[in-house]
Amino acid sequence: MFSLAINFPTQKFLQAQSKVGVLAWIGFEALIMPIGVLYLFVNVFKWGLAGAAISYDVSGWVIALGQIWYFMAIIVLTGHLEDPIIAVGSLSICHFTGSKEMRKAVAKACLLES
Repeated sequence: MFSLAINFPTQKFLQAQSKVGVLAWIGFEALIMPIGVLYLFVNVFKWGLAGAAISYDVSGWVIALGQIWYFMAIIVLTGHLEDPIIAVGSLSICHFTGSKEMRKAVAKACLLES
């Protein structure tokens, strides 16, 4: 669940940049990878329901880390543009705005559960 704090703003950034192919591959991997992790934790390790919960969390973090890696690669590549200061600045603003909105949503959800 905590991985969504990273996943959501990164996904919004990729949508804003029209990187639909990358989002499709990330989505495909997000569909296939958790099945293997779920099988491993529930059936191989025999952890049952706790294994299913751990599988969900591990899968989310792997997806989020993959998106962070992609985002950092984009920032490095924009350094080769004509005016890299503006390009990297706009990427940072977009990422900050998305993560700020996600932090608001997580804080509101935490307050509602209390």
